[in-house]
This record gives sequence, structure tokens and C-alpha cells, in this order.
Amino acid sequence: ACGGNGVNSAQSLYAFSPLLNSWISKAAYPVNPAPQDCFGFAIGNKGYVVGGWNGSTQDDCYEYDATNDSWTQKTSFPGGNRSGITGFVIGNLAYVGTGFFNGGYYTDFYSYDPSNDTWALRTAFPGAARCSGSGFSIGNYGYMGIGYDGANFFHDFWKYDPQNDSWVTVNNYPGNGGEYSAAFTIGGRGFVGTGGTNGGPYYNNYFEFTDATSEITESKKSSDIKVTYSGIENYIYISSENNFTENLIFNLYNNNGQLVCSKHLKSSENSTTIHLQKKVAGSFFYSITGGNKINISGKIDIL
Repeated sequence: ACGGNGVNSAQSLYAFSPLLNSWISKAAYPVNPAPQDCFGFAIGNKGYVVGGWNGSTQDDCYEYDATNDSWTQKTSFPGGNRSGITGFVIGNLAYVGTGFFNGGYYTDFYSYDPSNDTWALRTAFPGAARCSGSGFSIGNYGYMGIGYDGANFFHDFWKYDPQNDSWVTVNNYPGNGGEYSAAFTIGGRGFVGTGGTNGGPYYNNYFEFTDATSEITESKKSSDIKVTYSGIENYIYISSENNFTENLIFNLYNNNGQLVCSKHLKSSENSTTIHLQKKVAGSFFYSITGGNKINISGKIDIL
């Protein structure tokens, strides 16, 4: 959602289905004009957009509910109006900070808990004040760095420990881009790349980061969890050799990418049954997710 080219912005939102290899239009961002240079993150089945600039700098926080395809305004970012915010998600909390407003750059840092819609002040980012950095998480730690302060393009990177609310340095980012670089995590590895310098040049390089000190645990292998469909009872049966890990979510989508049903898999159980309300023939696709630990997907054909 959101974004722009420095002049015009877009409210449009699309969902990408890797199983269908297609993009599906969703409910538009509720603010017009939509902000640019905002920060987005996801926790569970919901996405969030914070801050940004749409002619004036914003402090809004909006939540997107994928189940209902709807937006809801939440408690505003406590640091005030801000663009170029950076952050990451660890478990069920988002960690958000830095950014730019009215000629100033910031280091303040906050956590956001969507379960009660509250923000909490955390230890400030220890590097120089900046905006438009990049962040990702590996296991129980967050990583954040690079960015721009109006005069300097940074290459430093920092590791955040939420248990101790503390930061330590890690190796500098070796790429060329100083701001607007994209970052994500796959299987306990962080990836950062593209971006550039203000006004160009822009880059297509990508780098992988591995931290041997981070504790990465994959609680279940994909083969441990099985998903089957019973046409007679019209239910989906999910089972595992051992109990499910915490915070696993099962989602079922139809061939158009629309969410049909969703269910939390309890850590105290090793199986569960989902009764479908009505039987509709066709191909359905499912995913089972749990933070960065598990990502299982598959297909169910209902005849």
C-alpha cells in the first residue's frame, strides 16, 4: 500500500499469491493522498503502515485486516510526525524508530503491541540520527542500519536485543546504497540490497547477512505437519508428529486468492479439524506460518 514517485502517490493495495503467481487487488489505503516514505510491517494476519509524507509529514498508524479486507486507524506513532521510519518485527511486537521531520533526524525507538494497540519507549538507536534505513529480524534479534541524514550516507549496522533492550554493532553493510534499500529474512539469513543515494545513482546489488551468535530454532520441519481433506465430512485435518509450536496460523485461500478461513494452531495440541461451511468444488491453497520459523504451503483439490 501507499508509495509514490516524489510527486504523485498511490492508495492501491495488492496481495501476491506465490501459489497462483498473481497479484490481487485489495481495499485501498484509507487516506488520500496516501503517504510516501512510510514504514510497513506485518504481525500475524494483519499489516500496518506508519508515518510517511503526503504533502505534510504524518504520525498515523493504520492496520490492515486480511480476513475482512479492511483498514482501521490505530494509536498514532508516539514520536510525532515522521517519514523515513525504519524497524523490524520480533515475535508479536514491532520495533520502530529513527526518521525525519521538519529538517531534523531522529534516533528514538519504540515497540508496538497490536494486541492492546500500545506503544512503549525503548532504548534509542545508538548510531547517528538518520532516516530511510533498513531493518530485518533473525530469530530473537533485530538488525537495523544504513540510511541518510541529509549530508551522509551510512553503512553501519546494529543488532537489537529486546530482552535486554540493548544494541551492539555488527559488520558494516558492504553495498553501495545508503538509503531506501530493501531488506527481508529467509531461513535465518538477512538480505539487504538495491537503494541508492538521494537523487541517484541507484543500485541493484544484494548482500546476505548471517549472524552466528543469533539463536535460530526451527521448531518443526515442513514434513512434520500434514494437511488432508475429507470430502465426506467436508473438513480439513491438520496433524503433526509432535505438538504444534506457538503462534502457528493456518490460512486457506480460494483460487482468486481470497481468504476462506483461518485458524490458530494451539501449542498444546498436535492435531486440529476445520469444518468448512459449505462444499465448493475447485482448487484451494493453504499456508501455515509462524514468524520466521515455518512457512508451509500446499494445494487442496475439492471435487
